[in-house]
Amino acid sequence: MTLLFNELKTLLSLEGKTLESITYHIWHNRTNAAAPFTFIDKIEILARGEKAVILGVTEDAVGITVNNQSDDVEKMKLDLLLQFKGVITLYTKVMNAGNLWKQAIGQQIKSVKTEKMSNGLYSNEAILFEFEDGYCIEIHYQDDGLVAEFYEDV
Repeated sequence: MTLLFNELKTLLSLEGKTLESITYHIWHNRTNAAAPFTFIDKIEILARGEKAVILGVTEDAVGITVNNQSDDVEKMKLDLLLQFKGVITLYTKVMNAGNLWKQAIGQQIKSVKTEKMSNGLYSNEAILFEFEDGYCIEIHYQDDGLVAEFYEDV
């Protein structure tokens, strides 16, 4: 799958901006109480003075979507509550102080990269954020959700 033009444009708008906050929106399914199912459904990136950029899982669960509609998260929470009566929820957790993100908070986003494919389009499978001190975090799609992890070019 590939990023749409507006998605790529939204991502690139983060370059040169200072990272202010990272929020995970986590899908929690308690249908089977003995084995609840949890994954990161959305990652909200807030740069100083900018509208939040939200990375999410595509509807067909094969890649990453990009938008800046934070009201979509609140609508989704409400829809889940009404439809599943609390058995399936979306909860929010600010990750600024987490081991992965604390070094990046307050730093300028030097670059946002994704793989350019042979057809000239850009992949939506992984997005790399490089910060001014060289620290890098990759967000990629895996199984049912998003994964964010330290990236080191080998």
